[in-house]
Amino acid sequence: MPTCKHGSTAPDRVVNRLHVGQEGPQRHKCTECAFEGGYQYGREHSKVPVGGAECTYTGKTAPMRFISALPESQAGKGRHKCAVCAYRAGFELARRGAEDIEVDDNVSEKASDRLEGAIERRAGFQSNSKIRKAVEIHAMRRAESEMKKLGYEVKDVSTKNPYDLLCEKGGRCKYVEVKGTQASGFDIVLTAGEVRFINDNKFDCILCVVHGINVKGARTPVASGGELRVTKPFDLSDGELRPISFTFSCNK
Repeated sequence: MPTCKHGSTAPDRVVNRLHVGQEGPQRHKCTECAFEGGYQYGREHSKVPVGGAECTYTGKTAPMRFISALPESQAGKGRHKCAVCAYRAGFELARRGAEDIEVDDNVSEKASDRLEGAIERRAGFQSNSKIRKAVEIHAMRRAESEMKKLGYEVKDVSTKNPYDLLCEKGGRCKYVEVKGTQASGFDIVLTAGEVRFINDNKFDCILCVVHGINVKGARTPVASGGELRVTKPFDLSDGELRPISFTFSCNK
């Protein structure tokens, strides 16, 4: 799975299908970054993107402002490939995901991990289980450190509760949900138990997302960096909760 020096990724099958594009504002632009940009746009919009950046080979368009702002790259599988078509490929993949994937009402934690992996695979992000675990541990450490800086006593209770960190200060408890990702972190997976708990305790829940995490190595991966985004209180009405799968029980 091609990963550029800027930390963006795109599926091999997408990059391999892209044609060479050396004309216009997309010349020498990073195709992996273009793909991720189109994917993120597609996660939030159903309307086909238009703009002044046009591929003369396919006739597809993309926002000129976005394409012009892309970093340059002349390395890897995306070398000299069309950034406009990469952007559109990301958009199209995201829209297929939005239409095909529907959230589980009774999804277990193990199933949630599989769903999160599926979402990342659709986005072209890393789904290797060892890397995912390294990312998760790194995110937990970052979130724990942040809460301690805010003066809380912090306990990792993730194995027995529908939240990850129990944080206490001045006799008040806060319940922290932690998510880590190499991607943007705009989409996260929540189990049914987590959703119920957040709805019941939304004024005392906090979401910590560590996104853009860097990972080196595959056999013994090491995670580092990333940006921490804290949402408090964590109120599900501030975003969109979408179904991903359903449990079907046959009539007896």
